[in-house]
Amino acid sequence: MAIRKERVTRTHVGQPFLFSSESAAGDDCVGVAGACHATADGTVAVLDSKRADGPLIVTTRQPWRAFMGWVAGGQ
Repeated sequence: MAIRKERVTRTHVGQPFLFSSESAAGDDCVGVAGACHATADGTVAVLDSKRADGPLIVTTRQPWRAFMGWVAGGQ
């Protein structure tokens, strides 16, 4: 399940960053914006929760879906 972290108020193209509920107790995780609900520009952004104001990794939805399929396949 995806959750929000109170200390991460940053958004990407109007979408909040969501985190795994498994990471609720710590800050060693990544947040993703635009993967569940499309952003206005069709991008997905990833941030490091330890540096919520740091740089983002931004891609479009098609490569993101391919990456998630690769991960789900046990790679």
